[in-house]
Amino acid sequence: MMSPGTSSRGAITVYSRDKDAFTDQATQLGEQFASPAAVAVHNAQVLAKAQELTRQLTTALTTRPIIDQAIGLLRGRTGSTTEEAFARLRELSQAEHTKVVVVAQRLVDEAVRRARANHVES
Repeated sequence: MMSPGTSSRGAITVYSRDKDAFTDQATQLGEQFASPAAVAVHNAQVLAKAQELTRQLTTALTTRPIIDQAIGLLRGRTGSTTEEAFARLRELSQAEHTKVVVVAQRLVDEAVRRARANHVES
């Protein structure tokens, strides 16, 4: 049974071959089952959203150091602010249709390669 002001999360459909096969008691039993079923569906949706958020946050925590390093490299090269350097990373990412972390990793790898080459030459 729906309460006023609530939204529907689904439906329970019950079939019978006979006309008027369901008594008031059967209807009441179905309604009693519907509430816990709705709670279970809602809880599953909440869990799925929490798991997705956890995945996104874990990804952010593992990729952020690379992005920060690339921002530092860009700031050192250009004298730009943190926001300007991040905007530049975003622009490169969009232009290349690549994730920001991939662009950042490439910049960091290139800087390391150059530093090692300069170190060997010295």
